[in-house]
Amino acid sequence: MNGYRFLYWDELDAESQQQLSSSPLLAHMNNHYLRNTHSQEYYNEYHGPDHRNRSILVFQQHTPIIALPRLCKANEINFAGQPSEIISVVDKIATRNATVAMINHLKKRFANGGLDGLFDHNSIVIKELAGYITSLNYHYHGYIDLDLPEANYKNAIRKSYKSLINWGEKNFSIRLVDHRAKNLDEFKAFKSLHLEASRKVTRSDATWLKQFDMICAGYGFLVNAYFHGEIVSGCYIMNDDQVAFYGVAASRRDLMAENMPINHFPLYEAVRHSRNLGLKQFIFGNVNTDQTDNIKLRNINKFKRGFCTNLSIRHSINVRLGPSSP
Repeated sequence: MNGYRFLYWDELDAESQQQLSSSPLLAHMNNHYLRNTHSQEYYNEYHGPDHRNRSILVFQQHTPIIALPRLCKANEINFAGQPSEIISVVDKIATRNATVAMINHLKKRFANGGLDGLFDHNSIVIKELAGYITSLNYHYHGYIDLDLPEANYKNAIRKSYKSLINWGEKNFSIRLVDHRAKNLDEFKAFKSLHLEASRKVTRSDATWLKQFDMICAGYGFLVNAYFHGEIVSGCYIMNDDQVAFYGVAASRRDLMAENMPINHFPLYEAVRHSRNLGLKQFIFGNVNTDQTDNIKLRNINKFKRGFCTNLSIRHSINVRLGPSSP
């Protein structure tokens, strides 16, 4: 007997919470730009009360060994709309055995109620859920290899961007907000710029405060660019101790309409700061330009691809467990 216990984050009793709190698994889960406590609070606020941490934890006796992070509705598996992935602190064989046991548990638990799942590519999960897959997904995953020397990285940037970056470096002043420079007024200036650029309120004030909390806790930073004393562009980045992730940017619409290159240098400066932090990758995520009819999104993805040093193809699967599945 392997002695597995399958527990759910939002149903943990006091004893199990204590066992989890001191475990390497929880430390591994939290050390991530998306899954840390502060990011979770932001996504909870953004999506509403029906979305909460419902991660599935596999304990072997009293020790948590693998997890399937979930931040979603009760009848879903995903993490804030992104594919869920298996997190493990045990060896390959133990991970495989625990993953298979967890998948079998899910099949039984949701046999009647139904569950829609979005899983990151994992050969064990795909094998165990092959009969339940409803669709396959892929996207071009763009990132910057921060181990490259800056000169090599500059050579990898889209050729037409280089003069635009140089222009910004000569003409802009940069203000950085991070856990060492916790400038709420500067953060509010970026928020106001985003509101002006969006021309509507896209989310609540509380979500913005949660993002500032992420910065204060060391899980993000903000790069604002000023031209003639006025903020013209800003770039908000999420990060952990290995990875930076392109979060949200905003720029003055009137200056963009005049074809002024106000986006390029702030992003380049964010990449440079990520390198100075000792991070390994700067991730843009999905940079597909051919999977959407949204012209704005196509242009954003094209812009981001121009900064990438690497593209990989990321796969995920949608599954349906329950009455409508095989």
